[in-house]
Amino acid sequence: MAAVSDPDDSLLFVDSLREYVLEPLISAESLAAREHTELTAERDAFAALRERVEAIEPVQTVTTQSPSWSMPSSGSTACAEVRTAYRETVMAVDHYDEVYDEPLLQNVTAELSPDIGGALDPGSGVQFSPQVKRLVLASVEDCVERRTALCEVVERELDALADQKRALTSLLDELDGCTIPEWYGESFDEELTAVLSARQQHLQHGLQQFEGTEFCSYLYGDEGWTHPVLTAVARLREAVVTDESA
Repeated sequence: MAAVSDPDDSLLFVDSLREYVLEPLISAESLAAREHTELTAERDAFAALRERVEAIEPVQTVTTQSPSWSMPSSGSTACAEVRTAYRETVMAVDHYDEVYDEPLLQNVTAELSPDIGGALDPGSGVQFSPQVKRLVLASVEDCVERRTALCEVVERELDALADQKRALTSLLDELDGCTIPEWYGESFDEELTAVLSARQQHLQHGLQQFEGTEFCSYLYGDEGWTHPVLTAVARLREAVVTDESA
């Protein structure tokens, strides 16, 4: 589209520009895909834990001052079975050491509740009563549901990123240098604005319980940017100038 003195230099510029502009989107897709893989593994692990806990017989208890955490009328290894099940499911996902790297009881406390973490502590004296079992199963089910919902949100994010990357790629395909003729400038800007508008719509309406900014910080907080589409559009606008003489 733009006149250039050396076609090879122009091609090199466009290739470099494409890489520069699309880098945040490509990185975002990779991060979102990884998050989806990890969430899916965790969801399945908690579902497996739920099945293991359901199969563990609770201990018959006697009344105490703390009915929620009753003491046993006889010895039991049921809490040890729960700890083993947790270790062999939730803590067995491939990314556990890299992402969490926590001892069992610390992770139980964070994922299920401080009460459950305390109950499963071998030194607590608490046994796996029917009430404890119900509380554990309810918390485990909540973990499954949270990750199921998050998986759906990340899937929508991946679809949105793919759409916006295609739109920007189409614009980049129209370039043959760093300048565009004046007659194309308005249309070019309108198309970039349309990409931003689509992104804003997604952040406002496509993320369910998340605020758009909160979601982007959660997913992309370790990068130098938290808004990949905005970053890509800004890079393209910054690199391309309008030739008013064309």
